[in-house]
Amino acid sequence: MHENWDDATFRMCVFGGHGTGLSTILAGMKTPFIFVDIGANQGLFSLLAAQNQNCLSVIAFEPVPDTFGLLHANILNAGLQDKAILEMSAISMESGTTKIEMQPKHSGGATISGRSLDGASSIQIKTICAKELAQILPLTNDILITHEPQPA
Repeated sequence: MHENWDDATFRMCVFGGHGTGLSTILAGMKTPFIFVDIGANQGLFSLLAAQNQNCLSVIAFEPVPDTFGLLHANILNAGLQDKAILEMSAISMESGTTKIEMQPKHSGGATISGRSLDGASSIQIKTICAKELAQILPLTNDILITHEPQPA
């Protein structure tokens, strides 16, 4: 992954703060699957999924432009651009735009929940609804979907 030591989420990725639950599941997938990463952030789980020979493709959604840039760089650096579809949008109830709150130095702390975060900045992002999501997702293989949990 592209070095980003000032970011708490990057440090969690490097030092194993997410645990091994999902990485164990991804490594153990024995049949062809498509991995959908909602709130992909910098792409840790997308990268892990793509390493499994049974992963046909990764579809990663990350709405924050700066974080999306890191996701894109990480996919390119890993040589996975032919296996990944990257979407700079959030999944929401409605298509359009919404405000996202972002915590400084913690890309995983971004939220569209509508609640204010201490010290947060905000920008407008693109959202897509279930109908648009269905147009992106193929219906021919097993699909494993994950999302980054919202901060408490």
